[in-house]
Amino acid sequence: GEQYILSNTSYLNNIWHHFALNVIRNGSATVYVDGVAVKQLPASAIEGLSGGEIVLGACKYRTDDTPPGEPAYITENYLSGRIDELRIWKAYMTMDNIRLKMNTRITGKEKGLIAYYPFEEIVEEQGVQRTELSLTDRTGNTTAAEVGQLLESVTHPSLKAARELEKVASTY
Repeated sequence: GEQYILSNTSYLNNIWHHFALNVIRNGSATVYVDGVAVKQLPASAIEGLSGGEIVLGACKYRTDDTPPGEPAYITENYLSGRIDELRIWKAYMTMDNIRLKMNTRITGKEKGLIAYYPFEEIVEEQGVQRTELSLTDRTGNTTAAEVGQLLESVTHPSLKAARELEKVASTY
């Protein structure tokens, strides 16, 4: 497929960044970095999610010129960085909504959330809490992730606790 430069800014600065992609079918796709829109594309530039797997942090594609007995897929262009979590929503997200949720822990039960991999689980043993690597989808919508090449990091961005549900008055 086509490749796009999302920003001329370098994000290789040893600081955690929040990346969000909001695709509105029959409309546009907007890329947000740290809650700020940095690129807008036609929605047709972003293919839908389908298939048996999602590759995160690399590019995997089928090759037709594979010798017999060799894998028909190539995985390359690995991300040189860390990913702390993955959220996939089937919902329109405004910039304000992205900003509100980007550094906040969520439960996995939010409306429109179809996959949530925080890549960590808080475990308590004898009154002491610790964080362990986890590949479980907290929504319960998908099966557990399989790991091809995974390096566990001891650092992670600090997140606020999940927000309490609020009733907001509205009129139509």
